[in-house]
Amino acid sequence: MIIDNKSRADKSTLVSTEELLINAGVIASSVYGVVGLLDSKINYSDDISLDDILKKEEFSSGIKVKKVKDRYEFFISVVLSRNVKISEVLYEISKQVKHNLTKRFNIKIKAVNVVVSAVK
Repeated sequence: MIIDNKSRADKSTLVSTEELLINAGVIASSVYGVVGLLDSKINYSDDISLDDILKKEEFSSGIKVKKVKDRYEFFISVVLSRNVKISEVLYEISKQVKHNLTKRFNIKIKAVNVVVSAVK
């Protein structure tokens, strides 16, 4: 799927969904307290190993994006480390993803929904 991003300040460019997903994954995984991302299509049991955590090139399978009118909604599945305040980490992920993607791609973001799949 190609997103036509004509509202960018420079010239009209095309941004792929894959590019948005990978960037969102890199941003989310760099937030303090995030161990990594998980594939959002898999229903995990209580036993999540480090092998289940996605590598950078697989981030697009850990994030879903939905376009609602002219705004985007992201769904991110994360693994958090122990001894962090979950609400603060989730807030920071949402804030960073929204800010950085809006700034980089000049898109409007409706919501960034973050699901904690595990705590390691």
